Amino acid sequence: MKKLFLAFIAMGAMLFSMEASAQSSNTVYVCTGKYSVKYHKTNTCSGLSACTSDIVSTTVAAAKKNGKEECLKCYANAKAAPAKEVKKKTTKEVKETAEKKTTKKVATKKEPAEKKVAEKKTATKKAAEKKTTTKKAAKDADEKKVAEKKTTTKKAAEKKTTTKKAAAKDADEKKVAEKKTVTKKAAEKKTTTKKAAKDADEKKVAEKKTTTKKAAEKKTTTKKAAEKKTTTKKAAEKKTTTKKAATKKADEKKTTTKKTTTKKAA
Repeated sequence: MKKLFLAFIAMGAMLFSMEASAQSSNTVYVCTGKYSVKYHKTNTCSGLSACTSDIVSTTVAAAKKNGKEECLKCYANAKAAPAKEVKKKTTKEVKETAEKKTTKKVATKKEPAEKKVAEKKTATKKAAEKKTTTKKAAKDADEKKVAEKKTTTKKAAEKKTTTKKAAAKDADEKKVAEKKTVTKKAAEKKTTTKKAAKDADEKKVAEKKTTTKKAAEKKTTTKKAAEKKTTTKKAAEKKTTTKKAATKKADEKKTTTKKTTTKKAA
């Protein structure tokens, strides 16, 4: 019974080995890089050493469909290898071979699983970094917007303050100028009024002098006229007196002459 069980296991191992061998012969490895053009028999081929991207497994048909060609290194080595003589294995050897292949298959399965986990971790890390970068970029953009807004607000406030100060300064200067103009006009008006008053006073003084002078001249003229009238009157009186004296003298002479003539006649 034990031998039968072992034989059954050996047969299963052989079938599994054959299937794995068939699958293995159809499985190839390619580099996902942009300039990759070959597919490789194993993932340890030296042709993949320069790959900086991910190395993935695929089928020969799929690789050829994507324009890939077989790697001359690994396929040339496989073709050049001499065919080994098939030796009939014992049950023990078959069992050992099956166990080895099973172990190798588990290891092979484990390796892609670990690789997938590593790839998933890398992808998760990259996604987290991208998210962090995006978040940081968004935060930086927000901070930049806030800073720009603050700068704009500050500039607007400064402009408003400057405009207000300029307007206040202009208003003050205008008030000062207006005050100076009003003061100047008031001073000019005061000067004009003072000059007008002075001119009026001088005119009054001049008019008074003229009136006084005319009055004096009139008085002098009147006095002269009175004196002339008196002189004329005196001259007339003197003439009258002289005429009276002459007439009296003539009368007296006539009287004397008449008396003498009468006396003589007598």
